[in-house]
Amino acid sequence: YYRNSIIMQLKIFSEKLLAEINRANNILLNIHKNPDLDSVGSACAMAEVLSQLGKKVTIVSPGPVDKQFSFIKGYETIKNINFDTFDYSPYDLFILLDVSSFDRVTGSKKVALPNNLNYAVIDHHKSNRFTFPLRHVNEDAHSTTQILYELFCAWNVVVTPHVATALYAGLAGDTVHFRYMNNAQNVFQVAQNLLSLGADHDVYMKNIYSSYEAAYLKLLGTFLEKMEVVEMKNN
Repeated sequence: YYRNSIIMQLKIFSEKLLAEINRANNILLNIHKNPDLDSVGSACAMAEVLSQLGKKVTIVSPGPVDKQFSFIKGYETIKNINFDTFDYSPYDLFILLDVSSFDRVTGSKKVALPNNLNYAVIDHHKSNRFTFPLRHVNEDAHSTTQILYELFCAWNVVVTPHVATALYAGLAGDTVHFRYMNNAQNVFQVAQNLLSLGADHDVYMKNIYSSYEAAYLKLLGTFLEKMEVVEMKNN
């Protein structure tokens, strides 16, 4: 029953969001502060799909995005902005992805977003407290990219290999390379579907799993050398 309820909620949300997108011309997407694969993958995948729908799209970030994520198509278009001075007037819709609060969007609790802009929220965090009418939060999803995959299927849009790779990267990143999952069967099914659509697992592994810098490895080695294992005794 619960799964059917989530499916119905997504169906209703997908129809409402698509209608709002069709009314919009210029759409904003966010990368959250201290970005991860799910944030970058979600924004870049959504940007390509919105472009397919004939929309002008801008991806904005409150800080620099690590070059480690540059294998995701769309990375090169991300704009590092100051949200406090940014001009929102050209935009019809701001889709907030993978964030549960405004400060995750802007990078600061002191910076507010305008009230006169249409917002949509897509997220999987239990901490999400946004109350916008156009909102879909699935706490059982392992990543926001997992939700986007289901959303794109509902829209019957073309999931290109670039989009599939972005979605796959977000799912792999938020499950720590598929190590931590509440529903492994569902996660692996989505991953398999994305792979069949052209997601590049090898490029993900090369750029993320196997690309630790020498400085990081040296620091990790120092940490492990000094680490002590303490056996806890039961009282």
